[in-house]
Amino acid sequence: MDLAYLRAHPAQLPAFLTHQRIRETPVPGGDICVASRLTLDDGHSIFAKSWPERADRPAPDGFFAAEAAGLRWLREADAVPVPE
Repeated sequence: MDLAYLRAHPAQLPAFLTHQRIRETPVPGGDICVASRLTLDDGHSIFAKSWPERADRPAPDGFFAAEAAGLRWLREADAVPVPE
C-alpha cells in the first residue's frame, strides 16, 4: 500500500480495499456517510468516509470538498481532534 499514492488518488480506495490487506473498522457517528478506520498491513491507519452506494441519491457536487475544508479549518483552529 502506497499511502502517498492513495492520498493523491482517493478514488482508488475501493480497489485498495479489494486487493490489499486492509482491516476496516466502522467509526460511529455521522448521519449520512459511512466512516471507517482503515489499518494498512504496514500498521498505518487512515480515516475514510464514503457516500452510500445509491443510484437514486448521489453525493451532492462538492460535498466531500466542503467537508474537507471544514475539517481543515477545525484542525487549524485547534478546536477539536481531527483526523488528517
